This record gives sequence, C-alpha cells and structure tokens, in this order.
Amino acid sequence: STLEYPVFRNCPNPLFTISILLCIGIYLIRF
Repeated sequence: STLEYPVFRNCPNPLFTISILLCIGIYLIRF
C-alpha cells in the first residue's frame, strides 16, 4: 500500500478525508 506513513498507521480509516485531517492534527500535536 502507498499509505505507509506513521500518521496513517494510527488511523482506523485513512481513506476518508475527515480521518486524514484528524490524523494530521494528532501528528502535529505530537510534534
């Protein structure tokens, strides 16, 4: 799969835009 980023690994549904935005937010908060 092309989604091998740690941000998408912690997401239950990385295919949905909302989930992706939430993952990016969590990723930014952690860093």
